[in-house]
Amino acid sequence: MHDDTATIEELIKDIPSSRRNMARRFKQIIGITPIEYLQQTRIEAAKKLLEQTGQQMTEIIFSSGYSDPKAFRKVFKKSVGMTPTQYREKFQVR
Repeated sequence: MHDDTATIEELIKDIPSSRRNMARRFKQIIGITPIEYLQQTRIEAAKKLLEQTGQQMTEIIFSSGYSDPKAFRKVFKKSVGMTPTQYREKFQVR
């Protein structure tokens, strides 16, 4: 994720449909909400960085699209079943 990645509203601004309708159609097709998809994408990016780099945790948090470290850790633990540090210790390529 980079700073040029926008909010969902910005991503769909040129689509002639409401945010609510877009979210409903997205979930019908993909099986999860746009927010859940975005979280999964961000967590997968963080996992890759934890496995493949020696970046500091704050760098990984911001690089994967989060601005709140506490929120990141909560979502990561809920999604992965362990803390980011535990994940890195278990899966980092040395």
